[in-house]
Amino acid sequence: MSLQFLLYNHVLTQEEIEAHAEDGVPECPPTLEQFKEQVRDRTNVYDALVHQHRTKYQLFTAQKTVPILSHRIIFHKANRN
Repeated sequence: MSLQFLLYNHVLTQEEIEAHAEDGVPECPPTLEQFKEQVRDRTNVYDALVHQHRTKYQLFTAQKTVPILSHRIIFHKANRN
């Protein structure tokens, strides 16, 4: 989540930045619903990437399939809660 989203509830355009060059762009934090939507969107992207990673990279053994996950994905998932 970008700092601009947290301060202004969207990514600032060049026009907005230029229009408020002297006094700065007034802050307008996101509503709770906008914040939840951003979290949901990012969670969906994360889950899709994990699913793709698990599907694409699997180690096939004689008896079973063992998913290979990088330490970064496991660490991120553990710290997400």
